[in-house]
Amino acid sequence: MKRSVIFCIDDEKIVLSSLKAELKANFGSEHLIEISEDSTEAVEIFESLINDGFDVPLVISDYIMPNMRGDELLKMIHEKSPKTLTIMLTGQATAEGITNAVNGAHLYRFIPKPWDPKDLILTVREALKSYSQEQKLENQNNELKTLNNDLINLNNELEKKVEERTHEITFKNEMLELQKDELKVKNKRITDSIKAAFIIQKALLPAPEMLFNIFPHHFIFFKPKDIVSGDFFWCRKIENTVYFAVADCTGHGVPGAFMSMLGISLLNDIISEFGQRNPSKILYELRERIKYMLNQDGRFEEHYDGMDIALCSINTDTKMMQYAGAFSSAYIMRKIADSGKSELIVLKADRMPIGAYPTDNEPFTNHELQLKPKDTIYLFSDGYMSQFGGEKGGTMHTHRFQKLLHDIQYYSINKQRLMLKNFFRDWKNNEEQVDDVLVVGIKICDDAFCD
Repeated sequence: MKRSVIFCIDDEKIVLSSLKAELKANFGSEHLIEISEDSTEAVEIFESLINDGFDVPLVISDYIMPNMRGDELLKMIHEKSPKTLTIMLTGQATAEGITNAVNGAHLYRFIPKPWDPKDLILTVREALKSYSQEQKLENQNNELKTLNNDLINLNNELEKKVEERTHEITFKNEMLELQKDELKVKNKRITDSIKAAFIIQKALLPAPEMLFNIFPHHFIFFKPKDIVSGDFFWCRKIENTVYFAVADCTGHGVPGAFMSMLGISLLNDIISEFGQRNPSKILYELRERIKYMLNQDGRFEEHYDGMDIALCSINTDTKMMQYAGAFSSAYIMRKIADSGKSELIVLKADRMPIGAYPTDNEPFTNHELQLKPKDTIYLFSDGYMSQFGGEKGGTMHTHRFQKLLHDIQYYSINKQRLMLKNFFRDWKNNEEQVDDVLVVGIKICDDAFCD
């Protein structure tokens, strides 16, 4: 059996030592931990490991390093060992760098610095498990290939017969078949491109392991209209403050997905550059950067591309919540003591989006609310309420959505997601879905925040 190695590359010795210690404590009994402070040296070490018969299931690399960026290094490693999974561990990676790593380096996950130890260990464990499963699957496939030789020969004979019969078809039918084949190829290319965009978009979204570490009691009901979505959920933890947001970008499908990836990248940049800030200031900075990136200078004829967003922060020590919104409100359902009822607290958004707008120089309003145990926070895009359906074929509207939230309050958070999903399905019935749908629920309990 091959000896297994986890390979880590980072030009900061302190970071590399800390990373090696954490990995060795959790995986040292089954895997060797190899490190390198130099990207050029890392390629030589990796080649030596492979040539010496080591199995390297996982490589973890920084992004910004002398001589070579992390995405370039991971791409070279992927070319030498396509089965090896890679993780980019950095606080400075660009969307372009992540895209390059996803496309060319079998990127399994992007983890921002400073990392959460629990999130790191869970992600590495899942990556190793995924690698092991792929190895087993490959072995099974090789066995099946051996058993299927007779079937392949039979299929070749059948294909020859089909080819002989195809020559008997009239010219008109041949042209129709050729046209159908061309359409299939074009549709497949389009679909494959969209699926590739989905993989890139998914890599930028918060990892499920990280979300459950921060919010043990939460649900995400996410139903894109197409394969990729203009809605996204974003979350980062900085020291004792958790930032999270739900955004609805202009459009859906591929155009919306491009805008969502831009929004995620800019939010990560703002948090990395400025650290702890209140949500209203973050939204103001996000709006300025969106306008700059889209070359929006206020001309009348230009499109007002951008996004609606609800952005919150929670102090994990005091449970004080701050919120700011751009055309996207936040709901808090709070149980009334000894009454068996709940009250709805609405934190209203400012009526201006993230992007060029007549009032785009005004600051966003910052709201504060002291959270209580058993409060449930709901952030959402407008896709759920905009869906046509019901008995009269109209839209759901806000009042029905609020009533639905009242009705599901005394069920578990997982049951709430299922009830929202079933209600949406029944409401939509046979109507076409008109927009991306995203609803996030977060329940505040005594153990709601895990350090």
